[in-house]
Amino acid sequence: MYRYAGVSEGRFQIYNKDNNVIFSDEGSVDDRVYQKSYIPTLIAGWSHNLSYKKWDFNMTLTSWIDYDIYNAIELEYGLRNVVQGNMLYDATNKNGHITGRPSPSDYFLYDATFVKIQNLSLGYTLPMKKYTNLMENIRFYFTGNNLYTFTKYPGLNPEIDITGWDAGIERKGDIYPQTRTFTFGAQFNF
Repeated sequence: MYRYAGVSEGRFQIYNKDNNVIFSDEGSVDDRVYQKSYIPTLIAGWSHNLSYKKWDFNMTLTSWIDYDIYNAIELEYGLRNVVQGNMLYDATNKNGHITGRPSPSDYFLYDATFVKIQNLSLGYTLPMKKYTNLMENIRFYFTGNNLYTFTKYPGLNPEIDITGWDAGIERKGDIYPQTRTFTFGAQFNF
């Protein structure tokens, strides 16, 4: 992709192969360079189970570290002159000064390193043996899934597809908002 050099008169500028600043619509294939990697340097997870007397606590964290995503959603919906219909807040805020059609450049390339609280569960076990012979105990619990993602990536989800020919791109046809779920429950042990 092209190397972003700024905006002049509302038009995107890039660096050409000789490091001269030109308008992006004047760029050629020879002006494009390989940029960063969409494959994380490290994919990590951490799961922890704690218990104290009648209480139990479980937590799972996941993380992808040191990789980049091309945000095609911002390219399509984040510029006033490109959008036909709905647009992102950035179209009038961050990118409001851009009037020309951009070319694929590192302007839309972001570090997507994240740490996600994937699962959190808190439980309390109530012994029932002294009250009834029918049950050992009842465990009451609260669980939350997909609770929070710590990242500086401005797109919808930094956990994108990193396989195949066109990996590392967050595009409008491939997204589906992740849900955050909460569950309250009781587990009866006989």
